[in-house]
Amino acid sequence: HRHPIYTMVQMIKLVVMYIQIADQNNEDYKECFESLWNALEQQGGCLTNHPGLIAERAAEIAEDDGRAGNVIAADTTTATAEIASEMKAAFMLSGANNGRYEDLKNHLENKYTIKKEDGYPSNTVELLSIMNNYRTSSTNMQYRTSNRNNEQQGDDDGLNFAQGGADEADAEGEDEQSGASFIQRTTQLGTYQYQEQPQ
Repeated sequence: HRHPIYTMVQMIKLVVMYIQIADQNNEDYKECFESLWNALEQQGGCLTNHPGLIAERAAEIAEDDGRAGNVIAADTTTATAEIASEMKAAFMLSGANNGRYEDLKNHLENKYTIKKEDGYPSNTVELLSIMNNYRTSSTNMQYRTSNRNNEQQGDDDGLNFAQGGADEADAEGEDEQSGASFIQRTTQLGTYQYQEQPQ
């Protein structure tokens, strides 16, 4: 039996460190991301329980319903579900390939920061549609291609993640079986590693 806390930490790391590689299509990225997310939830893990965000959203729901300052249980239930869905989409967006979607990430952040307009997706289905239909400028695409052609694409926090191979798995004492499913392969300890992106 594996230690429950350490195992949960490893599963959380797999979710938060997973990124879309350069040649991975969006549908496959979403499927792989959600496989990891669902596996975590099936083991009782959670990345979306943030009382502060939930309380703030519940207060907004109450105010919109003409009950400012009078939050009821239904408001909290709705807020909990909304925050969970939006955070899941935000994790997926964060891991989207920077070579293709750095402009999108910057656009959403600037839109919210400067114009106070929230264009962030409320769920992963909406995010997939945004990713499939987003068009960046050719100038920016050419710049990124010329400057990052030989670099791995990290997430939007400047971390560079690389998908590890058998050596990393062996170092953790995990034997990866050939023909295993995606979720079986990616939940082996040490399947992913990360390093700081050079500045």
